[in-house]
Amino acid sequence: MWGRLQPCTPGVVYTPATMASKQGRRAFLKQSLGVAAAAAVPGSTSAVGDQAAAPGESPGAAPPAPRPSRARVAYPRVFTGGQLSQISFPLGGVGAGSIGLGGRGQLRDWQIFNRPDRGNAPGYAFPAIRVERGTRAPFVSVLEARLQPPYQGPFGLGSRSAPGLQRLESARFTGEFPLAQVAFRDRRLPVRVTLEAFSPFIPHDADASGLPVAILRYRVSNLQATRRLCPLRTQSRTRC
Repeated sequence: MWGRLQPCTPGVVYTPATMASKQGRRAFLKQSLGVAAAAAVPGSTSAVGDQAAAPGESPGAAPPAPRPSRARVAYPRVFTGGQLSQISFPLGGVGAGSIGLGGRGQLRDWQIFNRPDRGNAPGYAFPAIRVERGTRAPFVSVLEARLQPPYQGPFGLGSRSAPGLQRLESARFTGEFPLAQVAFRDRRLPVRVTLEAFSPFIPHDADASGLPVAILRYRVSNLQATRRLCPLRTQSRTRC
């Protein structure tokens, strides 16, 4: 790598006329090659270079402080809070369209109609859970975390996502393609619910990796000794 150009021989003005002469070219080449050789040898400096300073720097100025190192990203990636609103994890075979799994556990970006269709979602397409609690009223909720801002759409929240229905307090999204996991949290929920989502993705097997399949596996764990009935329901209205 070439070093920084240094001032040439004092008293010599390198004009086109001077460069046309053999003496002018010889002096210019000697000065340039000397500077380049000094810059290429580690730890060596030229006499002229010690006296010259870069534009905007004062002679003898301390070198700039090193940039602080960035925090390393841990894998698998884990997202919570406001980060969940920006997640759309692709589910679907290679070249077979996809459905996005949102950070809250919702299904979004239904791009399965032979065209790009980001933002599309069929109306009232969501899972729900009902937990029987003995003599108490059953706990019923959409199996998603609560809606988060920004509330995007031509009509605000709208009605297609049923925003008035009860949802869970929070969720934690763990993603590492082709696997994703959503752990739901709610103090009122007497069971633990997690969602595992993936699509067949097998290296060197194009047929299996191209299946138009998305697998959603919900796991419900009872946290108490009392036996509970926990039916899950899904509802979707789609048209191709």
